[in-house]
Parts: sequence; structure tokens; C-alpha cells
Amino acid sequence: MADRILIDTGPIVALFDKNDQHHDACREAAQELPEILWTVWPVITEACYLLRKRPDLVESLLEAVHEGDYQLLTIRADEVIQVGGVLSKYRDQELDLADACLAYMAERENISTVFTVDKRHFSLFRLASGDALSLVPLLGS
Repeated sequence: MADRILIDTGPIVALFDKNDQHHDACREAAQELPEILWTVWPVITEACYLLRKRPDLVESLLEAVHEGDYQLLTIRADEVIQVGGVLSKYRDQELDLADACLAYMAERENISTVFTVDKRHFSLFRLASGDALSLVPLLGS
């Protein structure tokens, strides 16, 4: 399971929207990643919202989820308090729910790599071991 990788909203939007500023970098990076990436519903919700002006892209994204390209990790009701703990811990960083859920999942699922364009937030997160997350793609600041 060490090869599992979490995917954040930014790369999903970039992969589906050819006009996104990160499209080429994310497409190139995705070629080196496992076929199946892991995420959470708040990430899919956020991506659908950002793609809302392109219903065809929203449909394509939902089809990709249906086909298993993106595996959804479930946050149980009894875990919501831990996600809230992530939001609280990084309160000064103005995290959104999707980022907090991914940070929580990285720890719970022992996944240390995140496919994201959000270096600002994800470079701050630390696993319980103190290790930083590995970020893909390696974009400039």
C-alpha cells in the first residue's frame, strides 16, 4: 500500500481543464503516478464546484470516480472530530475542509504522498512521525 497517493482538488481540476495554468505540469506528473489515486468527497465536491461552468467536465470527473480512477476514502461520523482537530491545529492557515480531510487521511491511511498544487498548505502538514508529506508535482512557489 506504500504506493498509494492522495490527490487534491487542484490537480483534478487541472487534469480535466486544459485551460488551467497547471494542466501541463499535472498531466506530466500523472503519467508517473499509479493509475488509481485516492481522495475524499470534499475534494470531489470542490472540484465539481470549480468546474461548474463546464458541465461536460463535471460529468467526466464523476464518470472517472464511477470508473474507479479516483478511490474515495470514507470519513466516518466518529472521525469528524479528528478532521476538526486538523482545522483547529492549522487555524491560522485558513484551511478548507478538503485539505483538512486529506491531511487526516494521510495519517489514518499511512499515505505520505499528495498530488497537489497547493504547496502553501501541504508543505506545512506533518505526519505523527514528524515527517513531511511528499508533494507531486514539484512546482515553483
